[in-house]
Amino acid sequence: MKVYEFGPFRLEPAERRLRRDGTLLPLTPKALDTLLVLVASAGRAVGKDELMEKVWPGTTVEEATLAQNVFALRKALGETLYIETVPKFGYRFVPPVREVPRPASSLVVLPLENLSGDPSQDYFADGLTETLIAELARLHGLRVISRTSAMHCKGARIPIPQIARELDVDAAVEGSVVCSGDRVRITARLVDARQDATLWSRPYDYHVRDVLKWQADVAAAITAEIHATVSRTPRADHPRQVDTEAYRNYLRGRFSWNRRTEAGVTKALDYFRAAIAGDPTYALAYTGIADAYAMLGDWEIAAASSKEMFAKSRQAVLDALALEPDLGEARNSLAHLHFHALDWVKAEVEWRAAIERSPGFSTAHHWYAHFLSARGRHDEALARIRAARDLDPLSLPIQQAVADIAYFARSRELASEECRRALEMDPRFERSHRLLGDLALEDGRVSDAIASFTAAVDLAQGGAEALAALARGYARAADTLAFDRTMETIAAKPYVSPYTMATIRAAQGDVDAALVLLQTAYAQGGAALPYIRIDPRLDPLRADRRFDDLLTLVG
Repeated sequence: MKVYEFGPFRLEPAERRLRRDGTLLPLTPKALDTLLVLVASAGRAVGKDELMEKVWPGTTVEEATLAQNVFALRKALGETLYIETVPKFGYRFVPPVREVPRPASSLVVLPLENLSGDPSQDYFADGLTETLIAELARLHGLRVISRTSAMHCKGARIPIPQIARELDVDAAVEGSVVCSGDRVRITARLVDARQDATLWSRPYDYHVRDVLKWQADVAAAITAEIHATVSRTPRADHPRQVDTEAYRNYLRGRFSWNRRTEAGVTKALDYFRAAIAGDPTYALAYTGIADAYAMLGDWEIAAASSKEMFAKSRQAVLDALALEPDLGEARNSLAHLHFHALDWVKAEVEWRAAIERSPGFSTAHHWYAHFLSARGRHDEALARIRAARDLDPLSLPIQQAVADIAYFARSRELASEECRRALEMDPRFERSHRLLGDLALEDGRVSDAIASFTAAVDLAQGGAEALAALARGYARAADTLAFDRTMETIAAKPYVSPYTMATIRAAQGDVDAALVLLQTAYAQGGAALPYIRIDPRLDPLRADRRFDDLLTLVG
């Protein structure tokens, strides 16, 4: 669809927006429809009957209503000469109108290709891809596909138009990286995915210490090329230099952290610490440490006490913010910690700040959706998690989060549907099998639930959360022997969240034991505790007044 320009104005029919010198002008829907008809017929007198039929099809309206719309348009345009009254007939749009191609509104950064001839340098190319995505994600008005989905294209040799269709984007950035000592040569190309045509291409040569400047330069070039509708969140300073080895260690850390396993996250911590040793003022490296500790303490990995891990994460976040107060990634990490500390007001303030600074940062939308869900704001939560999915459509954790949030909203049919979408993406995704088991358990299909939980245990290689789910299934089936055997396996684990144990006792109907465990989780700062208000697995406890007291403590 075309975009129309006249004078200082830009009319975008697909987005239903009118801008003056880039500033959005408020118009009612029918006033905008009236303007669209007039602009599309610029220079021609349009009769009142034709206008009313196109703006209010199949509806009888008074000419006075049309006149009110024209009055509103003249007021918004600031000029009576833009729309001329044709006596006893209608109106004419007077100024010349230019039709221009609609600018890109969505973009994917394809994994930069490592042309160094050394596979051990893959982390560097992947790291540059991720940091460029983060830089572009700061643009308002541009949907930038997040890392997880972009990395699915690595080495796939898929034609760009096909990628564009699958990810629903209209532009792509592709390129290559060659490392030679401390010098980096990067070639970047911006492609109009609709036409499969190069819009802009340029090589860059930098010292590694100046690589942050490269990110800013490429982002600025892309912004200039797609021009009209995007604006950048301003930085207070110019891109800084970074120690060469510190930057390499940061990229190695993110490469390892993105594996999302206990071993990968633990290894990432070593790299982030090495980055800080090389450059104590490198804020992103502190954010890496914060995210690593948070993941080790969160309920999915749960490798150690949440209280201990979150305390270490908090210190690293504060160190990052002391260096860069407006760093969106750090504000997101801080919001996550406030959430698990049950400081609801501060958590929401920080998430809003993180999204304002990095509107394309899918993780901020993802985690904020969980916050909204925990507060019982289910419609907002579903809208927010779908926004995260738009930014990262191939992310399994985000797709599964859609299902989880639907489950917490008691929309069981939607939760089941979204789980199955996740399993279409990866049939071995353990979390989806586990939630399907919980849904079956709620429906009274105990044998189906146990089958799903058993599959989850196999896929998670005996992970604590999957084992706990299986124990809940055996408890509901009253299979004492299998339940006891599963509980013995759980007891051998180095750490299991008391909140998780409470869900097992709730399934058994042991209300007293479950409430004691939840009190323990509260004392320990348990990672899952914010969900206590909405978690269907705790429904057997809700009739007890002590549970109400616990809800009051949680806030």
